[in-house]
Amino acid sequence: MRIEVGGGRLYFDVEGVGLVGEGPRMVPRPTVVLVHGGPGADHSVFKPWLSPLADSAQLVYVDLCGSGRSDRGDPDDWAWDRWASDVVALCDALEIDAPVLLGSSAGTWVALQAALDHPGRVGGLVLDSAMPATHGHALEVFARTGGPEAVAAARRFYAAEPGEEVMREFVERCIPLYTRRMPGELRADILARIQRNPEVEWRLRTGAMAAFDPWDRLHEVACPTLILAGEDDPVTPAAEASRLAEALTNARVDLVRYENCGHGVFREVPDDALAATRDFLARL
Repeated sequence: MRIEVGGGRLYFDVEGVGLVGEGPRMVPRPTVVLVHGGPGADHSVFKPWLSPLADSAQLVYVDLCGSGRSDRGDPDDWAWDRWASDVVALCDALEIDAPVLLGSSAGTWVALQAALDHPGRVGGLVLDSAMPATHGHALEVFARTGGPEAVAAARRFYAAEPGEEVMREFVERCIPLYTRRMPGELRADILARIQRNPEVEWRLRTGAMAAFDPWDRLHEVACPTLILAGEDDPVTPAAEASRLAEALTNARVDLVRYENCGHGVFREVPDDALAATRDFLARL
């Protein structure tokens, strides 16, 4: 489905019901809005791993402006504050009160931005693989898991060198190191089905899109927050997740770190991540 938000059409999809019959009453379930990463990817990165959560909540998936099945819009609109405002505007249009925003990878930045800019509208945060690594952090993990060839490919990618060869080497040598548990054929299926807009990521890599840097404002976040981190994640390392948890001084924070786990905790250890999320939702 598509809906007009902020001058463009956003694609969204829904799993699960918002009201459940219990005896003589209709009891509301929490609504979880799922925000994909990339940036420039789409909501398919959550499926099918998050679908079982529909037994505990209504799930609303969204493709951000410029991504997936949503309108491309103006490249100047591909920004953290605009995406955060669009997510809140989508919730307003669908009359979703106090949603839990579940972000993965760069989607955690959008969710955090929404909590900072629209504090009265966010009921909770679930942050999977949160906060960007420095290049030094990432290279340390790539060196440990992939050796010097992976480090060389990552250096060229992070330097935003142009050319298909740079991207091909990064995809071949570094992308497989994002995961510690996912079979290669499944990873290939995921990459193939994403409707990706590579121009969004290119703008971030080249500096045309502002970097996400919320550290001096994180004390403003007041809603309950669950942070899930993989110990072998080269993109959003567990050390930065711990730093994030410590910086959220005015929120109730649960941090769970998983051994032998890479990027995208819901894909790496789905049963454990879903259990932690169900427990978090039950305590809201």
